[in-house]
Amino acid sequence: MMALMRSPLGRVTASVVLIVALAAWASCSGNGTTGSSVPSPLPSGSLGVVEPSAVRTAVEGICEMAAKDAADRTAANSVFYDRVHEELHVIAAAVQPRNTDVAA
Repeated sequence: MMALMRSPLGRVTASVVLIVALAAWASCSGNGTTGSSVPSPLPSGSLGVVEPSAVRTAVEGICEMAAKDAADRTAANSVFYDRVHEELHVIAAAVQPRNTDVAA
């Protein structure tokens, strides 16, 4: 895992895996009512609650980064720091009590 995290593509891939895993976990931890798309309670950690809209924004940002021209690192960095970076920290803080390796 650490070797994967050394490359920019590896970090993006690991981030996508983390977000997808968290979204799957959140969808499985709902309150048991049918038709409920928002789990209750929402996952949270030391940096706050992981809001579904924030996860969606982060995933969309990662997809937008992947669609950028590989030579345009400035545009990808802008998307990452404007829309993805902070949300990944909130998600990682929520995951950390359950799995420190995944959160890292």
